[in-house]
Amino acid sequence: MIPDTLPVDAGDVRLAAYVSGPRDAPPIVLVHGYPDSAAVWERVRAQLDSRYRVISYDVRGAGASEAPAARDGYRIERLAADLCAVVNAICGEQPFHLVGHDWGSIQSWEAVTDPQFKGRIRSARVPLTKNVGWRSNRHASAFVIAQILVHLLFSFAMAA
Repeated sequence: MIPDTLPVDAGDVRLAAYVSGPRDAPPIVLVHGYPDSAAVWERVRAQLDSRYRVISYDVRGAGASEAPAARDGYRIERLAADLCAVVNAICGEQPFHLVGHDWGSIQSWEAVTDPQFKGRIRSARVPLTKNVGWRSNRHASAFVIAQILVHLLFSFAMAA
């Protein structure tokens, strides 16, 4: 299925988001790494978009998305806020699954630990920060980490 391209306003940049799959299907958001673009997810999209509303986007400065004017526009907080902008624009308040690859997993982890996503992420496939040498997010807590692990275990159990 050829995805629809939707522009998403992320404040200082406009992001290119790609959406396919049934509108009433559970959303799954795919976040690519560097120096890739959302195109790296196309074979995955082809396997998922009959059962899921598949959402990917070109992160700031990649693919068809705009680049910020200054280097500090790439701070991890901005990248996490971009995920929020995409999810809010396309999913609204609907819960979603989240998958990150490479640097996309790092920025997704930053977003996952933000309280504004509490109850919205059904499952997440992103690395635990201790495995990638990244400092813990100031919002991270044992409770949030436990929630993510429970979501992952529940998702894998449901798939089995």
